[in-house]
Amino acid sequence: MARDLYDDHFKAVESMPRGVVVTLRNIATQLESSWELHTNRQCIESENTWRDLMKTALENLIVLLKDENTISPYEMCSSGLVQALLTVLNNSMDLDVKQDCSQLVERINVFKTAFSENEDDESRPAVALIRKLIAVLESIERLPLHLYDTPGSTYNLQVTMKNAVITIAECC
Repeated sequence: MARDLYDDHFKAVESMPRGVVVTLRNIATQLESSWELHTNRQCIESENTWRDLMKTALENLIVLLKDENTISPYEMCSSGLVQALLTVLNNSMDLDVKQDCSQLVERINVFKTAFSENEDDESRPAVALIRKLIAVLESIERLPLHLYDTPGSTYNLQVTMKNAVITIAECC
């Protein structure tokens, strides 16, 4: 019965995400592409290409952030946007090696410019982004944490008993 409900109602919904999630995934892909262009620097033509691509992606994100209720924390997290922002705004090189941070500074400047240009009296997209990121962190913190192997914990016994009951029920 549960499988029938899933097949009838949830399978189609799962395969077709909301339009906002698709947009967020596209933004994340654009950000990662701009990062790859910038870090590889395979040709001189890509000097402004990565910048334009990153700025376009950030402007699309800012449009979504204008309305506070458009994006849920779950959608933001599951779309890959948080990881893409972390990749773009972080030096992903080995921390032990001193490297030139000029590329990172350039990306951060593009980020700051995109958010400061689109700021007005009514909306502050940087603040909206930070609020959404905090909401993502808060939702992740609320996930249950099961410690099966801690001394004195009876949860492991409960899991074992549940499996035994299910096995006995299946046998009968």
